[in-house]
Amino acid sequence: MPMLPPELTDRIIDFLHDDLGGLHNCSLTCRSWVAAARLHLFHTVKLDTARKYHTFDQILLLSPHLGLYVRNLTLDMSPQPPSPAFISITSRLGAVTTLRLQGWVKHIHQEAFAAIGPVTDLTILGSFSELWDVPALFEAYPRLESLTLWSVLYDCIGGRKARSVKLAPLSNLRRLCMDGGSEFLTYSILLNALPHLESLSFTAYHAFDTSVLCRLLRSLGAGLKELEMQVWYRAQGKDICV
Repeated sequence: MPMLPPELTDRIIDFLHDDLGGLHNCSLTCRSWVAAARLHLFHTVKLDTARKYHTFDQILLLSPHLGLYVRNLTLDMSPQPPSPAFISITSRLGAVTTLRLQGWVKHIHQEAFAAIGPVTDLTILGSFSELWDVPALFEAYPRLESLTLWSVLYDCIGGRKARSVKLAPLSNLRRLCMDGGSEFLTYSILLNALPHLESLSFTAYHAFDTSVLCRLLRSLGAGLKELEMQVWYRAQGKDICV
């Protein structure tokens, strides 16, 4: 029985990278396509409803090895404590490098987040209920190279206590994108040691943001290769961005 060369079969699978139906059919048609199809099917996973959490948990319970195919993960967090499905899913991953958190990031379970994988690219679009959860989350990913923080808020617990909370060193960070919505995060991150930072995108809303940013730019010197800034201010009753 004639066989197609591996180079040709791989090209067919790669061509179908965003065709989930086609990938499913190929994995059921030819045994040699199974592994390649799984690479595409499970490379990017988005869990944004309770039903998706439950379904993906059941998949991993039946086939635990599939968790290692996940590299890009989006989690929509809820105000409730982490569900058993969330804990179960994270324990079966381990290779995720890109993580996006959105919603209400509450009750950080550091061990569960660390089990997700050696995350190097982290995006947070949400709110924290406890200020202490921010350092706990960063400590779970010591290899961070790219960090995006947008509209990140937390319950106010007082300025002096906030200043006493220290973030883990971000010594490997090369790209930072954030806004000045949280004074604590602005102060803690921009005054952190960032020896390898090459790209910075920052949106300032307050005079405090710009003063801290100036201190960071002076410390970075010529190491910074890309800089994007937006400064918002109010004039004549209008919000203006420059």
